[in-house]
Amino acid sequence: MEEKMIEIVRGSYENKLVTKNKLDKYFYTHEDYEGTLYIGYPIIGEGESIDALWISKKYSIIIFDLYEGNSADCIERDEIRDGLYNQINSTLMRTKELMRGRNPIYTISVITIALSVTNTYEDPFILNDFNQLNGVLEGIEEWESPEEYDRVLSAIQVATKIHTASKRIIKHESSKGAILREIENSLATLDIAQNKAVIETANGLQRIRGLAGSGKTIIIALKAAYLYSLNPEIQIAITFYTKALKPMLESFIRRFVWEYTRSEPDMARIKILNTWGGFKEQGLYSELCSKTGIEFINYAEAATRKDITQDAFSFVCQEALSQLDQDNYDLYDVILIDEAQDLPSNFFLLCKKMLKKNGKMVIAYDEMQTLTTGSPLNIKEVFSPEEFANEPYKPKRDIILPVCYRNPKEVIVTAHALGFGIYREGGLVQFFNDPALWKEVGYELAEGKFQGETNIMLYRTEESSPAIFNRILHDPQDIVLDYKVGSPLDEAKFVADEIYKNIHQDDLQMRDILVISLANENLERYVGMLRYVLYEKCKIPSHIAGVTTSPDSFFQDDSITISGILRAKGNEAAVVYIIGAQDCMQDYNIRHHRNELFTAITRSKMWVRIFGYGNGMDALHNELEAIRKHKFTLSFKYPTNEEIEELDKVYSDYNENTANEVENREINNLLKKLLNDPNITKKEKELLINKMTTRE
Repeated sequence: MEEKMIEIVRGSYENKLVTKNKLDKYFYTHEDYEGTLYIGYPIIGEGESIDALWISKKYSIIIFDLYEGNSADCIERDEIRDGLYNQINSTLMRTKELMRGRNPIYTISVITIALSVTNTYEDPFILNDFNQLNGVLEGIEEWESPEEYDRVLSAIQVATKIHTASKRIIKHESSKGAILREIENSLATLDIAQNKAVIETANGLQRIRGLAGSGKTIIIALKAAYLYSLNPEIQIAITFYTKALKPMLESFIRRFVWEYTRSEPDMARIKILNTWGGFKEQGLYSELCSKTGIEFINYAEAATRKDITQDAFSFVCQEALSQLDQDNYDLYDVILIDEAQDLPSNFFLLCKKMLKKNGKMVIAYDEMQTLTTGSPLNIKEVFSPEEFANEPYKPKRDIILPVCYRNPKEVIVTAHALGFGIYREGGLVQFFNDPALWKEVGYELAEGKFQGETNIMLYRTEESSPAIFNRILHDPQDIVLDYKVGSPLDEAKFVADEIYKNIHQDDLQMRDILVISLANENLERYVGMLRYVLYEKCKIPSHIAGVTTSPDSFFQDDSITISGILRAKGNEAAVVYIIGAQDCMQDYNIRHHRNELFTAITRSKMWVRIFGYGNGMDALHNELEAIRKHKFTLSFKYPTNEEIEELDKVYSDYNENTANEVENREINNLLKKLLNDPNITKKEKELLINKMTTRE
């Protein structure tokens, strides 16, 4: 098994490689250990790294000082251990929730591992054999506050400031604003998959796939900050499809670098660039053209020169590749790519050429948010399966994020049901090629089995969404609502009235609200009526993101944001109004339109309101009613292999290696429950025994 009772997160192995590898294998083989072990821990504050750090529910915090010198230099390690203790303690003490008055609720122990030393000079905290560790652990008092494990993890992970709560004036304690405040004030903790995605960095290629709301953009920012903190001389490029992401990414990176290093980042070494760029604002492609002297082609020129079947950006990338004569141009040590699903394969070939020798590329994407109609990423055209293969004792190259932190389960189930066409009268639109993927994205099989022509029911597990949603949202039927209107004018009046209530009755702010148009008509023309009604009737200003504002601007404090779907990607709001939804129900280019619906719905942190008119809205309403009728589960007849073959695939390159990891994780969770939960059911015991006995 890759994952045991203890989770191992593998960071930097660049120094003390021998001892780190042995420590890794020792913990990997000890099933009785629990918690999280970080090896090559990120830099904290003073610019020094931690060799290894174990957060345990039993022993609280244990720091490992790994020594690879000779015996003569290992006489005294007290001063070094004191420094490591103070380093971690000063970090944790910044989190007031970890203090009771002046006293911390955690304990810290520091142990030196010196495998090359034959004489430990009777220092009980210097070990020259891993088998001595249990003896030391017996002398450590058990932690009095194991319930604070997640809170300590959050502080260790530099995650406590991922979400900053806005100042809210709450007039009604049961209002939407009050609910939102509680969510914003909840403590942020990375799950183990996110943890690995941030810290584990493979040489060469790494990909991070996850649902909308699983934290991909935050992870990209945290990863950039982490790598920068390890080496301030590093050259990092972060690129993305949606221009409006730039201010968000820059804000995250500055904040996270400060948390890691207690200093401001040198943004000349962490460049945040759009993929294309131009004369006014540099992008990754335009920078390559400038540095190499090859021809730069803007969008207008590309549109006239490209073949009718080509995507404009794919065309310019192909033209650039044809002019480059070197394998590598040594521009960057690391290139991190967000929203990779909408980028052409040629772009990734360009990125490869921009990397230095032994450079790293990290790509993050969700295939269900593919919105480009041209030439989106075909992973098999650029990368071989071996480049994504996970290996034991090494940083993961292929990470899937299963938990949706942005949306309540009602939102994500609705988005999946519509995106896949689960309740569509004409049948499924797209599908997973491997049933193990359902578990990987947070679903469990409640009825039936994954076999053609068999009725199944999938439900979203409690672990796949934050518990706070279930605790404070008492009316699931209010989370996703739809309305059929008679005309665009009726739609504008209805939406304007609802927004007025949000602001004046629900204690919401203007930046809590996002309007997304899915209508095929010109965006300015279609939303013009809504903007007029909002201002004339309700005295509420509005703006069209990237049209009436700068390309980098999205939300404003004193104006309602209205956007098309492409610019809305990567952004989120408490309430999302989807207008012109009827246009997504046409059969032409059906996968594209379903992905638009999926993306729009998953922009919501809490509530979704869907508007439309005509027969298309009737069809959409019928699907939404079916979702509610089935109590936000996915109930359908599982397609045959032949039928799956005919459908568009999501995660089509899902491999056996990844499937085994899913199975390992399931067994591990059941094993934990068997050992620690006296209320484990007979069915769960039988399931565990069956899985363990049938496993090859």
